[in-house]
Amino acid sequence: LTDIGANNHCLIIVLDNLDRLPADQIRDTWAMMRNFFVATPGSHREPILKNVWLIVPFDREHIESVFEPKGQTSSEQSITPGFIEKTFEIVLRVAPPLLSNWQDYLKANLLASFGSGISREQIHRISKLFDLDRSAKKKWVTPREIKSFVNSIAAQVKQWGEEIPFQYQALYVLTRAKLSKDVESLKNASILDDRTKAYVERWDWVKYLAAAHYNVAPTLALEVLLADDILAALRSPDAEQLKALRPIEGFENVLFKQIEDESSSWAANESELIFTAAFNLDQLEFDEKGPIEDVWQTLVAAACRVGKPIDQIAGVEKGLVALIKHSHSKWEEL
Repeated sequence: LTDIGANNHCLIIVLDNLDRLPADQIRDTWAMMRNFFVATPGSHREPILKNVWLIVPFDREHIESVFEPKGQTSSEQSITPGFIEKTFEIVLRVAPPLLSNWQDYLKANLLASFGSGISREQIHRISKLFDLDRSAKKKWVTPREIKSFVNSIAAQVKQWGEEIPFQYQALYVLTRAKLSKDVESLKNASILDDRTKAYVERWDWVKYLAAAHYNVAPTLALEVLLADDILAALRSPDAEQLKALRPIEGFENVLFKQIEDESSSWAANESELIFTAAFNLDQLEFDEKGPIEDVWQTLVAAACRVGKPIDQIAGVEKGLVALIKHSHSKWEEL
């Protein structure tokens, strides 16, 4: 360092990614910086360090949180800003990227990754999803985040190809951390903030996110997501359980399939479930009469195959009334 100063050279040291370290290591590294690179005016170290520049990019908010005294409330004045200024002779603020700039950068990265395989409309939708996500999380957009985002989409596309469209792959990347902790948030749509939920309202987003999360084909995704809950609700004496699942996308298709798949087994082994399921089903309203009528006839036919007298089965009255109401010409058999 003495030779550098004597020869009028300059040594520039860049300490990057400081704010990515654990809190203890940040404090240790900060102490090391002060010991090595901060010289008291008039001391013998001042001329030695005159031509040594230490550049440290950092997230100010994160650094302040590391050095705040424990137990300090948000209403109390922070001591960290002065501490930062005492460490560095110059502190420069880097302005966040302009909106138009990051959108162009995201578009360029998407085109570089997918070329002609991604359409202008898909790029627009992915950009909108990313914008909504950053706004909801109150986070600035950075080039690093954009690259990580595009790379994650590319990894998903590598796995799924065109089976899951680009915009759903992007939405999964943005929500997968929360989804891995709370799959119920997908069922009740709380995984999305209100603005994103409004934007994707007409999309089949539940199906495709479930497919990506469970690693199953989109055609099976809703069944995997809802089947166990619907079967449990059909078996429950509380009809409200089935009603609570009604708003979930894909509910009707999975409900009908479960009844068609299970009715024969119920008739042979658990006959009381036919009547419990019939009562619960009768509490719901359906817009299209054709499909639900077919399901009712499936239940009626299963009830007709029950091997023991109905009067020996406990709690069948309400379910029997529902079956007779929907049985058409087979009510005499019941």
